[in-house]
Amino acid sequence: MGRTLLQLITKTSQILDNDHYMAGTTNSSGNDIGSIADDGLKRFNTDAIVGKHFYWSGGTPSPDTTTITSFTQSTGKALIRPELAAAPNSENFYLLPYRKAEMEEKIADAIYFLHDSGDLVREILMYGIVAGSPIYNAGFDYWTSSSTPDGWSKAASGTIAKATAGANTFNSRQSLSLSGSADYVKLDEPWKSWLEDFKGGSVRFYCPVKANNASHARIAVYDGSTIHYSSYHSGNGSREILDTGDINLSSTATDIEVRLYNDSTNAVFFGDSWIEGSNVSVREIPIALDFAADISTVEALQNARPTEDTVGKYRHMGRGQIIYDQIVSEHVDHELSTKYGIMEFTGRQRPSNGRRLKITASGQLSVPATDSGIIEVTRNEELMVAYLAAALLLEGDAYSRGEAVADKLRTSASDMRAKVGELAGGIGKKRTSPTLSRVM
Repeated sequence: MGRTLLQLITKTSQILDNDHYMAGTTNSSGNDIGSIADDGLKRFNTDAIVGKHFYWSGGTPSPDTTTITSFTQSTGKALIRPELAAAPNSENFYLLPYRKAEMEEKIADAIYFLHDSGDLVREILMYGIVAGSPIYNAGFDYWTSSSTPDGWSKAASGTIAKATAGANTFNSRQSLSLSGSADYVKLDEPWKSWLEDFKGGSVRFYCPVKANNASHARIAVYDGSTIHYSSYHSGNGSREILDTGDINLSSTATDIEVRLYNDSTNAVFFGDSWIEGSNVSVREIPIALDFAADISTVEALQNARPTEDTVGKYRHMGRGQIIYDQIVSEHVDHELSTKYGIMEFTGRQRPSNGRRLKITASGQLSVPATDSGIIEVTRNEELMVAYLAAALLLEGDAYSRGEAVADKLRTSASDMRAKVGELAGGIGKKRTSPTLSRVM
């Protein structure tokens, strides 16, 4: 479910000027850096598309957006500015009414406005946190970069990727894939500093893992001098929960770092990890700031730790107990210029350590930065975003036009806003998404 950013751009273009919208491919020859030829353009009258824009979606022409300065119907040839670095032979393009970057901006604005008005809000479910375990982004729900989950980094030259296929995921519905070369992924600062309270006691680190080869995948805790490993995954292709066993940490340990190891080149999948300690009761857990703002409920599910009849095996979570005594606040790490949320459990309804949490929050739709990035909308919700983006484009355009043209643009924009209101009347106001993720 969802639409890509490029699909939203094309839908907005069709709403604004469907008669002059087009997706096509330039002719294989007859193009140069200042003009393009495409037989498909011959359906437009001479100069009918002057002022429109070519967006070069293939990624080769530079710059990626050019403006049409003249057009001849008989030849299907358009003069463009600025000139391209090379002739765009057999290049894919979209004919847009506004520059692509401007359309992206207004689509983002539309998403923000619809969220703030309550007309387009998605409900987000998160299962990556275990009570008493202050591991940030333990379920790999947050990816500001497509190559690294927030709060984590690799040590060497392995390849990190976000895995979403059901066969390779765990409770959080997405996992971290590590492949390419022997490497490990570790929790970074300031997040690993949350583990320092475990010094002077015993800890055990857990992580659900999937691997297709023996002696490839394992996990570990590093205490500044010694790496405490778990056993390897059996390599039978199933989901197994690995753990390090009990580790006694010195009160003077110079570091506490959780690690996920792949000792091979083949892909290994790591899920929502957690840590348990004997000497401290953790009441506060760091979470992503944009997620923290709109938490509605926290439900304590069954123990994350495997039971006797399911030792080392992944299992689904059941229904649990609603926790009402949580406080969410913002924290600023001035040294690292980092902001994040803190969820603190208070009162008698604080969940017991080791219980997996189901957290429900509301949030805005994703605002992707690439053409293929997904916006979590249904068909009707796509139209809401596109109509509002179109209205914003027309309203902005009106400021630079004469009074008569400006009045027409504002009238059209008003009609489009009215269409948004019609679509928002009970249609898809709250969307359900299995995880909160940022798409780059």
